Amino acid sequence: MDVADDPLKDLAAAIAAHPGCDRAVLHYAQSLLAWRQGPRLLNKLVSSHARTQIISYIMYLHYSADPADPDSGPTYLKLLTLTERRKDCGPRALKTALALLRLAGFVHVSPGTNDRRLRIYSPTEKMQEYFRQWYTRTLGALDCIVEGQDYAARVLRDRYFLADLVVASGQPYIERRIPVVSDFPDLFELFAIEGGFPMTAALIVARLRDEPYPSPTSLAGQFGASASQMRNVLRKLSELGFVTVGEGGKVEDCTPLLKAFKAFIARELALYAKYALGLEQVLLGAGHGGGDAGERPRVAARQSI
Repeated sequence: MDVADDPLKDLAAAIAAHPGCDRAVLHYAQSLLAWRQGPRLLNKLVSSHARTQIISYIMYLHYSADPADPDSGPTYLKLLTLTERRKDCGPRALKTALALLRLAGFVHVSPGTNDRRLRIYSPTEKMQEYFRQWYTRTLGALDCIVEGQDYAARVLRDRYFLADLVVASGQPYIERRIPVVSDFPDLFELFAIEGGFPMTAALIVARLRDEPYPSPTSLAGQFGASASQMRNVLRKLSELGFVTVGEGGKVEDCTPLLKAFKAFIARELALYAKYALGLEQVLLGAGHGGGDAGERPRVAARQSI
């Protein structure tokens, strides 16, 4: 996307420059680590950016489905169209992710009601609860910047809030092909590697808390990955210029990684702030309050994917 046509550029810059942004980034990274220190299969499910995107697409298609059409939910063809449109992954990776989601009890697969050839991947309550926890952590970062709105708490308190937010922000993200992490090619490449997300988060937390950087071996034990895989991630971080590695393979500094990660988080939060929460003018300095996102009209548009 041309910079001049980038709808998130100014808002993301304002969020990144906000005094609370470092605290928001720390919250986001710590939450990401806590979220991923679960069962081995769960870690496998969210081990790459593509798999987290697939979960998001399933929930977007579920929330935006037409209640009058039982076949309008997350079908394989719609998911394939989205992943290929956004260049997240190909058919093989999508099928692997869907198989893992089914094995984990996150989706229920059924034929279509009107068209029996369709395969509909309906999220189970287990997956919906997982998704709520995911957004509680993500919006907790926005709460560090916009005080008094308690967006994270609203996810659990208001049954419509999360659906509204996902559909309202998901439609422009998909239809306008708005880049978020893909706006940072080096980060995108890193996050595509298994273990790239958790190692990045762990280094960011250590940097912001002024603590020793964790080793690949220690991270492997936390996230159910192999030490060799985590060393591969560290090697990629070094190749991309995100970290400085000293003797014995120890990380000495990750300031470039922090800068890129901060810009990425600001951009993700800008997507929700602009399209779902009505916060653009507030964050750009033209307003004096966040408004009540819980009172926004529920999204009624049903996009054909």
